[in-house]
Amino acid sequence: VDKKFTSKFDVLAFLLSNVFATDDCATANQLGINVTHVDGICDAAIFNALPYETRCPESLFSVGTANQFRAYLDDVAPTVTCGFMDSDGNVSDTITINSDDSRSFVDT
Repeated sequence: VDKKFTSKFDVLAFLLSNVFATDDCATANQLGINVTHVDGICDAAIFNALPYETRCPESLFSVGTANQFRAYLDDVAPTVTCGFMDSDGNVSDTITINSDDSRSFVDT
């Protein structure tokens, strides 16, 4: 799936509206699909779609074979850190300015 999702609910809704169960002896209204999030986030989120038949739920043949789908799931918003970086790339609360560089420093 090329689409990117921001919640598991969105992935589940997308799959439920785009994945269909078929059977040689049951009609579409006698079939359903159970979609679950198996594991993973980002481009490694795995979802299972398990088809089932509603006519005989206790029958050995009432549940089909699960298919796995990979979706891009990013449900955590990015965090922003504002500050000065030291020479190692760590954020620091202070900065040292050379007197030669002070004329180009803007204090806001």
